[in-house]
Amino acid sequence: MIKYPIVLTKSQQAQTIANYLPTGKIFAAKNIIGSTLRKLLLGFANEILRVDEIIALFRRDTIPDSTEYFLDEWEAAVGIPDSCLTGLGDSVQRRLEILIKLAGYGVQTAQDFVDLAAKFNIVITAEGGANRGIYGGLPAISFGSNKEARFTLVITPIDNIGEAFTYTFPITFGTQDLATLECLFQKLKPANVQLYYENV
Repeated sequence: MIKYPIVLTKSQQAQTIANYLPTGKIFAAKNIIGSTLRKLLLGFANEILRVDEIIALFRRDTIPDSTEYFLDEWEAAVGIPDSCLTGLGDSVQRRLEILIKLAGYGVQTAQDFVDLAAKFNIVITAEGGANRGIYGGLPAISFGSNKEARFTLVITPIDNIGEAFTYTFPITFGTQDLATLECLFQKLKPANVQLYYENV
């Protein structure tokens, strides 16, 4: 968990500044309430408090899952909008897209694909095609060759992903999140791997 700096009260901040001043007759008024020197220290304290608040805001807002002011900068840094993510919507949706894009940078294993789908609240299984073709996993999938099976990732959504009987019109097959997820998977998959989507 990130710890933000403690922002002191105006009086506490003035006392902190006073503690750094030397002792002696010249600075004796530093601890006397209402003295000119103490009022000067309170004035400095106001500015230090303002800077502390800006630093705390900056530290909180540079984190992509809590940013409000740096949404545009984060989107530009990760390349949103792109062919999959729009960069549109409210700040919650935009933050989610930033996090998804960041999470996608390390996708390599089948579990990485499962974890990325979880960011969309979509539960999937992802397994190598060899498990379903060459080695007789069920339900079996017929691949053209053993090599093709080894370089295929079978993705199976667990939940209902679209319309079912009875239909309501207009018919939407699948959800927008699933379409976005498929687009991301296509971009993030290793170059020598093909994806096979199995609907349940």
